[in-house]
Amino acid sequence: MTLEVNNSDTAQSEGFSPTTQVTDARALKRALGAYYTPDHLSAVVTSWAIQDPSDRVLEPGFGGCGFLMAAKVRLESLGQRNAHEYIHGCDIDKAAFDHLREVFNATPSEEHFPHIDFLRTQPGSSWEGARFSVALGNPPYVSYQALGEKRATYQAALATSGWPGLSARASLWAYFVLHALSYLEEEGRVAWVLPGSLMRADYSKYVKHIYASHFSKSALFHVHERLFGSAGADEETVVLVAEGYSAIPYDRGAEFGITERAVETVEDLAAALANWSAETDIQQSCQPRAGKLLQAMNKLPTCPLGDLLTARIGLVTGDNAFFLFSKQRAHDAGVPLDLLTPVFAKGAMAPGLSFGKPEIHTALSAGRPCLLLSWDGTGRPNTAIERYLQSYPSEKIAKVSTFKKRRVWHDPIQAEVPDAFWPVMRDLGPKLVLNPQKLHCTNTIHRVFFKQGLAAIQRKQIAICLQTSYAQLYAEICGRSYGSGVLKHEPRDVEQIRIPWPNSPDASHTRDTFTLLDMALRSGKNQEAMDIADNYVGIYAKLAYGQAQRTAIREELMAARRARMPIGNRNYQLIT
Repeated sequence: MTLEVNNSDTAQSEGFSPTTQVTDARALKRALGAYYTPDHLSAVVTSWAIQDPSDRVLEPGFGGCGFLMAAKVRLESLGQRNAHEYIHGCDIDKAAFDHLREVFNATPSEEHFPHIDFLRTQPGSSWEGARFSVALGNPPYVSYQALGEKRATYQAALATSGWPGLSARASLWAYFVLHALSYLEEEGRVAWVLPGSLMRADYSKYVKHIYASHFSKSALFHVHERLFGSAGADEETVVLVAEGYSAIPYDRGAEFGITERAVETVEDLAAALANWSAETDIQQSCQPRAGKLLQAMNKLPTCPLGDLLTARIGLVTGDNAFFLFSKQRAHDAGVPLDLLTPVFAKGAMAPGLSFGKPEIHTALSAGRPCLLLSWDGTGRPNTAIERYLQSYPSEKIAKVSTFKKRRVWHDPIQAEVPDAFWPVMRDLGPKLVLNPQKLHCTNTIHRVFFKQGLAAIQRKQIAICLQTSYAQLYAEICGRSYGSGVLKHEPRDVEQIRIPWPNSPDASHTRDTFTLLDMALRSGKNQEAMDIADNYVGIYAKLAYGQAQRTAIREELMAARRARMPIGNRNYQLIT
C-alpha cells in the first residue's frame, strides 16, 4: 500500500502522485487523496473553533476551501467586516487556488495564502511572523511509506519546531497537527478532522500526549456516521478539539488524558461540542485511571499472558472470498466437500471457550463460509479443483504478495496447528478458545501456542482468568478500538495483557469452573460468566480480590466500553 485513504481538505499533488494512469475523475481524486470535508462538518467544527471576530485563523492545507469558506462565514456572523484579512493558509496543490479565488471572489494575496508545503514553513518567517488564535482543517492522510524521502525532511522540521518525538511510521496528518502548534498564540484553539487511526495507531499516542500536555482542555469525538461514502471512502472520522494552548506544558502528572467520546452524527457532534465547552470539570480518558487502579492492586498475584503463551496471526489465504466455501458455494462450484478443510473463520463461530466439530457443523448449517481449499499440488488432482483454480486470473496470481511467499500459491495451510484461538475483534472483551480437535483458523483469528510444560488444567485456568473483570479491563488498555467500536488485539497486544494467576488452584474446581463459564458464555449470560470467573479468583486471592476491588474495576470497565462503543450499539450489557 502506497497511499492511505485521505478524507482531506488537501489534495496531494506534489511528491505523492500515483503512477497508475487514472482517467475517471472520481478515481483520480481518490488516487490523489483529494476527499474534501462535507460542508456541514466544516461548519460545525469551525463554529466551535472561532469564537471572536478578531480571531486569526490558519488552515495549513486548504484544498477544496471548505474550512476557509466556513471561517469566512463564521467571522462575518460574529461581526467581522474584513473577514478575509483574518484568514490564512497554504497548500501544495495548484488546483486548490482555483477554489480559493471562488471563496474570496478575487485573487488572494500570496502573503496570506502562499503556494507551499506547510511542513517546509517555519514560524517567524512565514505569514510575516504571525501567530494565530485558531488552527483548523482536515490535513492529508498520506501513509509513511508514501512519504518516501520527504519523511526525513519532515522529521527534521518537527524537531526544529519543538516536537522531536513523533515516530517515523506516522501518517502525514500527524506531522500537520503537531507543526501547527508552532504557529499558535497562547490560549489558542485547534480543531481537526482526522482519521480513525488517531484512536488506535501507536504513533498517535505521542500526538495525544502532546495535546494533553499543552492545552488546558482537549477532547476526541469519534463520529460514527460515515461522512465520506459518497466520495468512495469508508474512513472513520475523529474530531480533535483543544483550547487553552500553552507553549510550556501544564504540570498535571502522568495520569492526565484526553476526553474521548462517541457521537452518531454531525448534528450530535454540534451538541456534544457545545456541552463539552460548557463543562467546568475536565474528564480524563479512562486509560490512565484504569491503569492506576490496576497497579494499586499489587497484592493480587498476576501474570502477563506472554509468560504463558505466544500469539501469532492465523492462516493468510491471500483471498478469503476465493479460498473459503460455504456448503452452497462448494456445491455451485462443483467442489467436493471432502476435499475442503473445516476452519475457524469468524469469531462468532465460537460462542464458548472451546471450538471443534460441533461448532463447524452449526456454522455450516447457518451457511457460513468455513471450508478452506488448500491443495499442495501433489497426488492425483481432482478435475473440479483444477477447473476452479484455473478460474483465478493469472495476473492476480503474479501480483498477490501472499501467493509469492508460498511454494504453491493455492496451498494456504502451511502453519502449525494451534493449541487455542484468540478472536481478533470482539465487541465485548477478549476470550481464549481452546482447540481440542486440532483445527486451523484464518487470519481473523490469532493462533495461540502455550509455553512448553503448561499442563492441560493450567490452560483452562488461563481461559477462566481472562474472563475476570481485572483481565478484561487490562485488555481494554492494551487493545485498540476499530470501526463500530470493536476491540482489536494484535499478537503483541495479547501477550501484554495481565491476568490474575492464583497459586495452586484445585484442579477439580478449575475443571468445574471452566464448564460453568463455558455454558454461561454459550447462553449469552455474560455478566454471570464474569461473576463465575471473579469468584474463582476471589476464592484463592481472598482480600486481594475482594468485592470492593471488583466493584471499582467493573465501573472502570463500563466506562472504557462506553467510550469505545457507538451509541446505537449500547442496547446490551456492557459489563462483559
